[in-house]
Amino acid sequence: MTQKNTVKKANAVAAVLAAGVVSLTFISSASAIQCKGRYQVVSGNLISTSYCEDSYLVVVARKYGYSVSKSTIRNNPNKKRDICQQIGHDNRLSGICNTKIFKRRR
Repeated sequence: MTQKNTVKKANAVAAVLAAGVVSLTFISSASAIQCKGRYQVVSGNLISTSYCEDSYLVVVARKYGYSVSKSTIRNNPNKKRDICQQIGHDNRLSGICNTKIFKRRR
């Protein structure tokens, strides 16, 4: 085998690997959850999901000055309850914070 053939094969293998990486990147980005406000976009339709509602709660909470992350709201129901008790009166959060567990006890 000559050096030219080895280089050609190496270039061909590199091109195939690069194409595989590009296609995997496209597949993973296409399958990411897309939210529009508090709704998830699925096949062009908007549906209500807890994932997008939690993300929207974080957006509204940050506008009120709270420093919370999406993962904190998703993984810590007590933090979500606390935020809902503080800013649940906001009309943008109706349906997200209007469940019994988020209502403030009197």
